[in-house]
Amino acid sequence: GDPHISGSAHLGGALVAALAWARIRKR
Repeated sequence: GDPHISGSAHLGGALVAALAWARIRKR
């Protein structure tokens, strides 16, 4: 496992979670 790829995937997951959280809050 490459640390760089792992970090990138983590950031992507955090971004998706933030978007979903914002959508729920907008409701």
